[in-house]
This record gives sequence, C-alpha cells and structure tokens, in this order.
Amino acid sequence: MTVRKSNLDSSQIDAIEGRLAGTLRPVQPPGDFVQRLRGRIRFPERTQIVLRLREWQRLGLAVGAVLSGMVALLTFARLMYQMFWRRSG
Repeated sequence: MTVRKSNLDSSQIDAIEGRLAGTLRPVQPPGDFVQRLRGRIRFPERTQIVLRLREWQRLGLAVGAVLSGMVALLTFARLMYQMFWRRSG
C-alpha cells in the first residue's frame, strides 16, 4: 500500500478544516420522521428469537454432518488408494 503525500501546506489544511467545522453541524431530524421510523422498527418477540436460534442449530448440524461425511469419504478413498494402487507400483 502506498502512502500519498498531500500537496497542501498546513495553513491550507487548517483553512479547509475551519470551513468544514463551520459548515458541517449536527442536523436534527423532524419529529414525525422519528415517530414513523420508531413505528417501523420492531423487535421480534422472544418466541421468534428462539425459533430462529433453533433454525441456526439445525443448519449447523446439517453443515457438520456434510463435513463429517466428506472426511469419511476422503478417508475411505485414501484407504482404497493405499491398498490397491500403491501396492502394485
């Protein structure tokens, strides 16, 4: 990663920072916008959270089973290679 040097001197950077500090200020959103947003944001109920966690557990179990099956298949293939093809060479 290369570091680029600025072509500006410190007085120009200070001037830019001063202008930005004067123009960038916090904005207060309208109250009705905040109320509508609060109405749209809804936290799920505890039962929905529990159901979603159970779905993740089921997905984790399925992924673990697939990975375990692949390891068993690779182990079996390596055993077959060692028994038949390596011995004849």
